[in-house]
Amino acid sequence: MTLDQLETKFKSSIDDLKGMWDLISVEIDKLKGDSQSRVNQLEKENEDLSTKYNIAKEKLDKIEAQLANTVEQLESITKTKAKGIDAMQLLEVYLVLMEQVFQSQAHVRLLLMLHGARDQWTLNDLVKASGISAIEVRQAMFDLRNSGILEYDDETTNVTLLKRFLE
Repeated sequence: MTLDQLETKFKSSIDDLKGMWDLISVEIDKLKGDSQSRVNQLEKENEDLSTKYNIAKEKLDKIEAQLANTVEQLESITKTKAKGIDAMQLLEVYLVLMEQVFQSQAHVRLLLMLHGARDQWTLNDLVKASGISAIEVRQAMFDLRNSGILEYDDETTNVTLLKRFLE
């Protein structure tokens, strides 16, 4: 092989290497762009999750504050009861807490009605007498039935109080 042939072959090899280098450079740039795009996407997802976490944390803090306040009020009521508070006054305070703080007005109203002179009610009677919607009455009946406080027959819609508290 002559020197010119070697030089030509060497230049051809250099050109091939430059072409490969250009392809590699393009692929590297593409990978850099893809990775930067993924990094941006992950940063946005992280930001969204952080926002959701902060909102949930704020809600939890509010609930914890309300719970602490309610516990404090109940402890105060208990101390006052020990000093001779009237049972009806204590019941009124608990009713306010149940209706306004724990939002169980339907449960309380229905329990008070069930403690009346009648031993058995129908679902329709309770809806009419309480002024509460049928859906809320039915949900309260299920909650109270699951707590073992009353018996509710799905077929006849009869409701019977099992545990009397106010006698």
